Amino acid sequence: MNIKNQLLDLASSSHKKFTSALIPNINNILGIKTPELRKIAKEISKGDWKEYISTTDKEYFEETLVEGMVIGFLKLDIAEHLEYIKNFVPKLDNWATCDSFCGALKFTKKNQEIIWNFILPYLKSDKEYEVRFAVIMFLSYFINENYIDRVLTHLNEVEHRAYYVQMGVAWAVSV
Repeated sequence: MNIKNQLLDLASSSHKKFTSALIPNINNILGIKTPELRKIAKEISKGDWKEYISTTDKEYFEETLVEGMVIGFLKLDIAEHLEYIKNFVPKLDNWATCDSFCGALKFTKKNQEIIWNFILPYLKSDKEYEVRFAVIMFLSYFINENYIDRVLTHLNEVEHRAYYVQMGVAWAVSV
């Protein structure tokens, strides 16, 4: 069974209604719970993940969400991982995909300085969700003794005024 059909089978109208209320302006939601999406992403990451990632026919919110999760599950060298991240970040168009993607990048914990340097340029982007990506990466992996002063300095310098950037900054500062 292909991934799209698998997702369509898992779709729930009640979960679609719930998710749609949380993510305004996204009209392609099927309504699938995150644990189910993670399970699918984990399976894809063990198989022909390159085909899934390279497929541009991602019609539904959940298909893009799964792609981000797959990237997080991959066992790659850091340079290759960063290339996949760089190619995925422009696809971020809502807070949920952004935050889930950041949460999936757990290999950051073992590569903090490399990832730190990688995400810093995103803080200066003119794209709302690219800036949020950097902010949520700070929140997820850099609120610690080694980075907190630098995190706070950079958060204070964020100039993007979009709602989801500002909410991400407020959330990070609150933590």
